Amino acid sequence: MLKLNAKKQKKGDNMKQEEKNIIVTTLITIFIFNLFPTIAKFYPSIMSIYMVFLGLIAINSAYCFLICMVYSLKEGYKWYLPFLTGLLFIPTMFIFYDISSIVYIALYIFVGCVGNLIGGLISDYIHKTKA
Repeated sequence: MLKLNAKKQKKGDNMKQEEKNIIVTTLITIFIFNLFPTIAKFYPSIMSIYMVFLGLIAINSAYCFLICMVYSLKEGYKWYLPFLTGLLFIPTMFIFYDISSIVYIALYIFVGCVGNLIGGLISDYIHKTKA
């Protein structure tokens, strides 16, 4: 009975840690998605329209790939993470862009799925070789 309670306690601690990691990941994602267009809005002479689209395509996509891969390396494969990162772009889309930017949500989800899959496979491989 005591061992069962200890296992439940350990699982509860892991869930709390995972919730903290998701909150931190969410906050960092919101910051990254809003950073580039905010700079472009305050310094329009420095940032041209091409640089904004470079941020949409290259920087945000690379971020989605990396955050999903790193998170799944640490926590294992999480199916919801790419969808979370993609859907967190919706407020940024309505604040800084227009509805035509909706295609980037699908891009971020796809790139996040690839990163999540790669990180999950590496994580599984590492755990199998340790055992």
